[in-house]
Amino acid sequence: MRRIARAAYRRAPWKNGYGTTLDIAIAPGSEPAWRVSLANIERNGPFSDFTGYDRTIVVVSGTGCVLRFDDGEVAPLEALRPYGFRGERAVSADLQNGPVEALNVMSKRIECAHRVGVHRPGAPLQEPRGALVSLLYVLDEDGAGDTVIDPSDCADLARHGIDVVVDRLEDLPG
Repeated sequence: MRRIARAAYRRAPWKNGYGTTLDIAIAPGSEPAWRVSLANIERNGPFSDFTGYDRTIVVVSGTGCVLRFDDGEVAPLEALRPYGFRGERAVSADLQNGPVEALNVMSKRIECAHRVGVHRPGAPLQEPRGALVSLLYVLDEDGAGDTVIDPSDCADLARHGIDVVVDRLEDLPG
């Protein structure tokens, strides 16, 4: 098991300049096949365009926000409830009561696929076999988390966590 402390995450600006993100784990390359980051949503405004990627966002601190898509869809985001959407959809964040932090998982649709789930305290972790990436973002009492790489080494967890698995397309069933 390898832990990545929050202090080791790399801060990067959003592609559109409206915010910052903390990169937790990212595939190599100029257009990485997958990325796991912690987005700081500090003001209302548009998300960056990530055409060709699937995205899942999970609020980990703050009171939530509402995503407003250009096609009229409105998606309220609640703490620890994953919400997935296509990266090319034009979307803006509408903060409800101040800034939020959200775990942001992206995978390039033609190369891989991801799954994101919330792990409840005391529940055993499932070992993802053959995964390209498997990690667990662990929430501490103060909201600051750290990341466990290869969570299959953890039998169970006393705190909430967000389980992220990225698979190669050829390894997916059917």
